Amino acid sequence: MSDAATKAGKSQAVPRTRVRDTRLGLLCLLPAALLLAAVFVYPVLSTIIDSFSKLSPFGGREAVGTLTNWRSVFHDSDFLRGALPRTVMWTVGVVAVTVLISIPAALVLNRPFRGRKWARAAVLLPWAVPLPVGAILWKFVLDGQIGTLNGLLAATGIAGPVWLAEARTAFPAVILVGVWVSVPFTAVTLLAGLQSIGMDIHEAAEMDGADGWSHFTKITLPLLRPMLNVAVVLNTIYVFNSFPIIWVLTQGGPAGSTDVLITYLYKAAFRLSQPGSAQAMGVISFLVLIAFSALYLRLMEKEERA
Repeated sequence: MSDAATKAGKSQAVPRTRVRDTRLGLLCLLPAALLLAAVFVYPVLSTIIDSFSKLSPFGGREAVGTLTNWRSVFHDSDFLRGALPRTVMWTVGVVAVTVLISIPAALVLNRPFRGRKWARAAVLLPWAVPLPVGAILWKFVLDGQIGTLNGLLAATGIAGPVWLAEARTAFPAVILVGVWVSVPFTAVTLLAGLQSIGMDIHEAAEMDGADGWSHFTKITLPLLRPMLNVAVVLNTIYVFNSFPIIWVLTQGGPAGSTDVLITYLYKAAFRLSQPGSAQAMGVISFLVLIAFSALYLRLMEKEERA
């Protein structure tokens, strides 16, 4: 056989091998694709269809292609002026305070000191407690009559408010509990980022005479930013959709002052028998999260390029 025929045979064999490998790869991805479609694509499509349908309170679609649900949502002042902006305040408040606490906590836990392992374990404790259980514990702490917090205040001669029954204190109280739940994950994530920074970088900065603040702002924070971005995005999604904290503590009260989108949606679906409106709110929630994630990641990408 000539060299030309041999090369031609090899050139035909290579595409066949690639096609076979591609088919095998797609076949291996098929179970994951089916699982993703079952747990994500189908529920999202079903929710969107239901938001444009007339739904029976007992289940099932009575009609498809109606805008009644969306009209009722956008004419609901309690939703537009209450639950929706309050959701933004709840999410931003919890995530911002969590990050402000977690950064110094991670810096401390990254330094060697006696009892560091115990300190790291203590930081993880709120994360180990199931969320509803943690919320119930905080409900006892914040109880206006028998609560631990008011008991401590009374011991110092201060009359504490009924934290969860007054509109001016209920919302800051649920934000406090949200921060308590969110700090462990964020601190551990940032600690992992700090430990990935090589010691030679810190040593070089010290040799160049960088003080503590310059070292943090010029070296540590920029190198920590990828993990910080991950923590912010995941915390935002988690807090935005967090239901047990507010529901266990206040159920959206008093007088709806702690209602956020997820609790308002729940009430519409199961207390007011408005499943169609609840589906429309669910679509709005999904779109808000997608828009935030895309915007935040785009801003971070521009910042990294700059």
